[in-house]
Amino acid sequence: MKNVIFDLDLTLLDTLDDLKEAMNYVLRTFGFPERTKTEINSFIGNGIRKLITRSLPTGSSEELIEKGVLLFRTYYKEHMMVYTKPYDGIIDMLMELKQHGFKLGVASNKDDFAVNILCDKYFKGIFDGISGSSDIIKTKPNPDMVLNVLLKMNEKEAIYVGDSEVDAETALNSGLNAILVSYGSRTRKQLEKFGFEIVDSVEELKNLLFSKKSRQL
Repeated sequence: MKNVIFDLDLTLLDTLDDLKEAMNYVLRTFGFPERTKTEINSFIGNGIRKLITRSLPTGSSEELIEKGVLLFRTYYKEHMMVYTKPYDGIIDMLMELKQHGFKLGVASNKDDFAVNILCDKYFKGIFDGISGSSDIIKTKPNPDMVLNVLLKMNEKEAIYVGDSEVDAETALNSGLNAILVSYGSRTRKQLEKFGFEIVDSVEELKNLLFSKKSRQL
């Protein structure tokens, strides 16, 4: 109970506006209508390729999707920290967990290069294991990414914390207990079906993690 692996987007960082801007840059370039913030929110969670596929017109060719992925990556690399910021209280919570002996990790379907840049910018020195998606690491809900983070942390178990259905399925596929947050991309009602504990704020998340540690001791 002293090992925690976090999702990144909309769990630790509010990245939605920068993701929307990058996606709409791609759509403008192709001459398609832009997507709303609500639409982008519903499309994210399964990595860039899925976001591109869901945002482009239905039936778009694989060639167009691939061009979209390349355009998105190019734009996002230069604009990933325009609006992005940690949720209020997140940095303080992570520092407090670290000070009390927790090992912390990040597993994100965002491209690995972006995950490392963002973690270095906002959470430098905090995490014991970090993994994004790459050619050799399958995206969540496949358990490979979480298992890779556990390996980097030199641990076998952890609590998994995320904000979406993908995160709940990742925890189930990885054999881990999970805490789901309703302040990110999904509501409490959307998350209840998975049977995991749900928190509505960063403060509530911190208190629950510390209470689990105390019960273990």
